[in-house]
Amino acid sequence: MLSLQNAEFQLECVAAKWAADLKRDVMTIREEIRQILMNHAVAPSGEPSGVKFVNVFEINLELRKRYGSPPMAGR
Repeated sequence: MLSLQNAEFQLECVAAKWAADLKRDVMTIREEIRQILMNHAVAPSGEPSGVKFVNVFEINLELRKRYGSPPMAGR
């Protein structure tokens, strides 16, 4: 699990890499990934005001389903 805040911190880098590999607009990819994060964010205590987390494995599965194989590092 990763806090939603930490996932959002990494969003720019992740979106830039996917956009470059897919040859798509980075802002569009960023917003799509942000929506994925929001849709998967949960507060473990069940309280709406609690700190939200995302399951990194679930996010990676969703990204792979939407965009295909993950971008290769260093390309």
